[in-house]
Amino acid sequence: MSQQKIETPTTHFLAAHGIAYTMHDYDYVSDPGKIGLHAAAGIGIEQEKVFKTLMVEIDKKQVVCAVIPVHQKMNLKKVAALFGGKNARMLNAEKAEALTGFQVGGISPFGARTQVPVVF
Repeated sequence: MSQQKIETPTTHFLAAHGIAYTMHDYDYVSDPGKIGLHAAAGIGIEQEKVFKTLMVEIDKKQVVCAVIPVHQKMNLKKVAALFGGKNARMLNAEKAEALTGFQVGGISPFGARTQVPVVF
């Protein structure tokens, strides 16, 4: 399998900041709630080492990006509290895509169209 260089807003961001990365090819499986699990299996890396990016709205006014291991569930109350809020909810797909410039299932915390706070 030949390794071709694919340029994306994420790879541009990482290169601009001197961050080393490795691209992995796998067959994408659109399975809501399990996309990251399929990705981990597809590239042969333990679930604990593969992360999913979730776009969250705090108190209906601030959008943040939460990055967590693909096998874990996010605690929305804890994310809200991290940002001084009381409530959090997942941003709907259309808003997340418009804000980031990425498609749901491929949202990156790096190189998004609009910068928002990111928490790992």
